Amino acid sequence: MQEIEIPKMKAVLFSIGTRGDIEPFLAMAQLLKGKNWDVVCVFPEQFREIVERMGLPFRGFSREFLDMLDSKEAKMFMGGQGSIFKRFRFLTKMARVGIKLSKDILELHNKIQKEEHPDRVLYHPKCNYSLIWGMANPGKSILVSPVPGGMSYN
Repeated sequence: MQEIEIPKMKAVLFSIGTRGDIEPFLAMAQLLKGKNWDVVCVFPEQFREIVERMGLPFRGFSREFLDMLDSKEAKMFMGGQGSIFKRFRFLTKMARVGIKLSKDILELHNKIQKEEHPDRVLYHPKCNYSLIWGMANPGKSILVSPVPGGMSYN
């Protein structure tokens, strides 16, 4: 009797943010890998080592966003410290960098989704290109929020 080979499924996981945004996606990656899925993780470059230690392929977003959030200026801004002028200057810088990073993130999303041909894309709300991809690929895109109760399917 000939065995039927079941094709492997592939998932691409997109998340951006701090460790609290990434950890739920790491758990999902482990679960999918345990179910014999091919999994590609696309997170900020700061998480490369963790993902590769798990034995998963990694594609990285720029370090720039998290580096900026970890800066002395950001901590001053988030803590409501410093003069109005310093906080406004940081906000302006963050907006300028944010526009550039958003463009880079969208281009990377598009490139990876075209190259990988995933069966499913699981994505963080901050990675909104996958919403558009999900409209073109119904049933293949899943929004996953690290906030409880925040999951929807396209």
